[in-house]
Amino acid sequence: MVDFFSSVRSRFSFRWWKKTSRIRYYWYGVENSCFLWLDVLLLLAGIPSASTSKWPHERTIRYISTCLFVLQSMLYVQQTINAIADRKENMPIFLLEVVKTTSIALISLKLLLMIHLRKPLDSVRSFINSDRVRSGDDAYDELVYGKFNRSGRRMIRVIFGLIGLEAVLMTFPCSTTRRVFRLPRQLMGAGKNVASLVNFLYLGLLPVGMCPRFFTNLTSLGILLMGMRAKLKILAHRYQRMLAQSPLEETQYYKFMVLEVREIMDQQLEFSRHLKILKQMVGKAFSLVHYFSIYAIGTMFYVSKIMGLNTTAIMLVASTAWLLLEYYLWCQLVDSLKDEAESFGLNILEICCVMPFKRKYASYYIQLRTSLMISWISMRNGLSMNCLGLFEISTAAFVALLNIVYTVVTFLLNIN
Repeated sequence: MVDFFSSVRSRFSFRWWKKTSRIRYYWYGVENSCFLWLDVLLLLAGIPSASTSKWPHERTIRYISTCLFVLQSMLYVQQTINAIADRKENMPIFLLEVVKTTSIALISLKLLLMIHLRKPLDSVRSFINSDRVRSGDDAYDELVYGKFNRSGRRMIRVIFGLIGLEAVLMTFPCSTTRRVFRLPRQLMGAGKNVASLVNFLYLGLLPVGMCPRFFTNLTSLGILLMGMRAKLKILAHRYQRMLAQSPLEETQYYKFMVLEVREIMDQQLEFSRHLKILKQMVGKAFSLVHYFSIYAIGTMFYVSKIMGLNTTAIMLVASTAWLLLEYYLWCQLVDSLKDEAESFGLNILEICCVMPFKRKYASYYIQLRTSLMISWISMRNGLSMNCLGLFEISTAAFVALLNIVYTVVTFLLNIN
């Protein structure tokens, strides 16, 4: 009997170790691309992808996730309808319900945008995964791409951690949660069992149905921005390697430089073409975040102000902090791409300064300087991104958002 239990325990331990090793490999594996985990997040959001389409039960997971989101959205809308009838008695709750319903519209627009931009997203993604931009130093290129992969995986891990944390917090009994996410009164008379089931699907699985869809734009486009930053770093390193060339003869030097600059310009044109596609997608996605943040942050600050210090107000302040953080992350990701262009420009400037000049090779000299200056000017002007032509996306836009939110809150308090 003892031998039997020992064999069962050893067999179970081996299977458990094998499963945990596989999970650990996919979670921390160096060879795994961050796009694999991005596809998992998109699958939970109900968006198909090329890699997850081959997985077993992929369609079932998407259908379950979509049905869960539809159910939660219907309950959101029903709560808002009930709050409209009681708006004179409880105006703060009515405003919160309106914000919740508006968030459903925002999530739906994000999903439609992701589906509409599926082909451009795949195009930029395949460019990042390819070796069409090379510095000539394979070890450096692998180092930069590995760092990009680790940053992308870390970003998605944080999002999965936030979803799990919110799911755990939703399970704790709290008067604030029951107050804000209560079931519509129409379901109260459906019976205890039905009400408990709907409450579990609504409140217990709310992070699973809402959060993956809410994070789709930020994760997908954020990882693409980080990938394009890695490609730009590789281009800058190629110019840096050109500085290491110590010519023995001017003729060989200028022939080498002409061929090298021509190849770099081809890679830069390929980079600029995909960056232009990404800029259009970022502008559309950021416009949704911008206008919703102005409305939602101002409203939630206003509601927390008139409700006073309680648990609901604390929850609203935490929600506004997350919306501000999301807005800041968008601005920071765009600014990081511009910061990387500074090293790109410094390398070009240094090449122009150390380039030898002789009257015999004046035509080569002028041609190279002109090509390098055009390369720098086109790169510097091509990195700016705007919100549908209204304003430029940068940390200055985040400061402007804070001023607008303050103006909205002041206006609402004066009306009240």
